[in-house]
Amino acid sequence: MKVAEELTLDSMASLIDCCGSTTSLTIETLTDYLTKLEIDEDWLLAQLPNPMPKTGYHRTLIHQAKCFEIVLATWPVGGGTLVHDHGSLNSQGVVRVLKGSLYNQMYELQEDGTVTRGERHVAGEGALVPVTRDMVHAMGHAGENDGYAASLHVYFPWIVEVRYWDPQTGLPVVAPT
Repeated sequence: MKVAEELTLDSMASLIDCCGSTTSLTIETLTDYLTKLEIDEDWLLAQLPNPMPKTGYHRTLIHQAKCFEIVLATWPVGGGTLVHDHGSLNSQGVVRVLKGSLYNQMYELQEDGTVTRGERHVAGEGALVPVTRDMVHAMGHAGENDGYAASLHVYFPWIVEVRYWDPQTGLPVVAPT
């Protein structure tokens, strides 16, 4: 396999599987993989939910192994996540914007368990967004009328027991069902 020339989702999953544990994965390694990853537009179109959600976003699990997961997120215009962290296992990873643009609204976790609004960034097509262990944020479609957006998320370890906050009050909220 010529990693520098072409990296597919299957070959990337195989490379990460070879790492054997989350201790050998890094955000830098995933950034390198996702930079080289070739995504075919036909593959992306085949993964889209039918129907596309009108609000929020849709998660499609692409690959899950012992120490990581690959998720495709599709975002309708105006769609986005709740304010959240990345779970009790302190997951981290990288997001690659495949189509459209996404906002990444950062929040700062306070000592009393509330959050305050921080910086807002916009990531365009092809951009890579690192997801750190202590990150609290909301992510969503940044465009006005440019159809759906799509992004590929690679997290290690899996994300479990996510916490959520109300963006207006900063108070913790019960996880949605």
